[in-house]
Amino acid sequence: MHDVVHCFAASVASRDHRVFTLASGTVLKEWPAMLEQCSAISLPRSKIPGLPEVLNCPKAESFILYNEDPSLKIPDSLFKGTKTLQLVDMTDVQLPTLPSSLQFLEKLQTLCLDSCGLKDIAMIGELKMLKVLSLIGSNIVRLPREIGQLTRLQLLDLSNNPSLEMIPPNVLSCLTQLEDLNMENIFLQWGIEGLDSQRNNASLAELKDLPNLSTLYLYITDPMILPRDFFSKKLERFKILIGEGWDWSSKRETSTTMKLKISASIQSEEGIQLLLKRTEDLHLDGLKGVKSVSYELDGQGFPRLKHLHIQNSLEIRYIVDSTMLSPSIAFPLLESLSLDNLSKLEKICNSQPVAESFSNLRILKVESCPMLKNHFSLHVERGLLQLEEISIIDCKIMEVILAEESGGGADEDEVIKLTQLRTLTLEYLPQFKSVSCKSNAASISQTSPEPLITDVRSNEIASDNELGTPMTLFNKKVCFILMTLA
Repeated sequence: MHDVVHCFAASVASRDHRVFTLASGTVLKEWPAMLEQCSAISLPRSKIPGLPEVLNCPKAESFILYNEDPSLKIPDSLFKGTKTLQLVDMTDVQLPTLPSSLQFLEKLQTLCLDSCGLKDIAMIGELKMLKVLSLIGSNIVRLPREIGQLTRLQLLDLSNNPSLEMIPPNVLSCLTQLEDLNMENIFLQWGIEGLDSQRNNASLAELKDLPNLSTLYLYITDPMILPRDFFSKKLERFKILIGEGWDWSSKRETSTTMKLKISASIQSEEGIQLLLKRTEDLHLDGLKGVKSVSYELDGQGFPRLKHLHIQNSLEIRYIVDSTMLSPSIAFPLLESLSLDNLSKLEKICNSQPVAESFSNLRILKVESCPMLKNHFSLHVERGLLQLEEISIIDCKIMEVILAEESGGGADEDEVIKLTQLRTLTLEYLPQFKSVSCKSNAASISQTSPEPLITDVRSNEIASDNELGTPMTLFNKKVCFILMTLA
């Protein structure tokens, strides 16, 4: 949001140098007389004695005031002398009541009231020229009906308002020019159109009336209220959470994120399928009716996906099943793969995928997959040259990380070089034997740290001698340099 503000302020400054600005922390003793000639006022974190009753700046186009001082009072008539303002940003200013003079800013296009502790904001509905409205973290409980009068609005940011309980029906649907709707960290109970004639909240169906919507951040706790054909082909940026139990946190910076805990009937819905093909960061919880992730959710192999986390499934057997797919590269851009509590998972890849599959994978984490015997075939591993971290925890029959599959066409003299690998974590693997199944294994040099494995039977770290079974973790066919061996 503040990028919009900074761009506008910079454009004003570039064409007109009559700008009054103070650096952060600067103390202002008195307001200068030259304000009448200023085209912009910028006071980010400045220390000011107070604001004048009327800010007499008839030429000002932007007013920026970031101020956390709770004693700072905003005079009710502050904006009577600034009717040319196009941008107002009062981030962190405590505004339980908006100054009434705000409604006279007929040219105002951008209003930013982030972290302002707002209560009644109905007055904003009078700003008919408004295109950008940001209310991030302002503790609003109810979005007033008057917001529906902002028919020119293109961006509405309500994020970080977990106290927001009500958006009246037919408010959002009036914002027909809206392009960007951000409701991140909001847990609104959406109404159901057609089933509740007395509903107090907006329904998801209203968002279908926004033809220009291209950015959407939204949480739908109950997937059963999802309207048919809800998601538009025009969505370019999105963060969409469906199903209970999700939080908004994300370790990844991506433009498209989905977190899904839904039934088989909903996951096959055309709109969901459309967004899956565009998603860069995907979280799947409790999938039902899916045995092969890539084949059943995206037959094209998720060409844009960068991060995949799958957890709590009783049915998934394979991540990629090449026997079911026409030849195509699977997960070509995937950087991280996390698999947790997949009780039926047998293989990550069933048969050999196209050579460049998983070629960008850097992080691989697997935990509590009791039927998984190995991670990848040596054939696949030839494409995993970017791997930096491998973590395998609590996989009861895991024997090797790299297995030789029949028909793999492996060269007996070929060495798989994982030169980027920095961390290898192996815990609670009672059947583990080696990184690779190759028989011509080489012993570990004395300069290497002693390889350790957790004996799941005792829940203690134990070396191969203590386990009573000979174990060689590394061999001549797999070469890498480790910074951390856990």
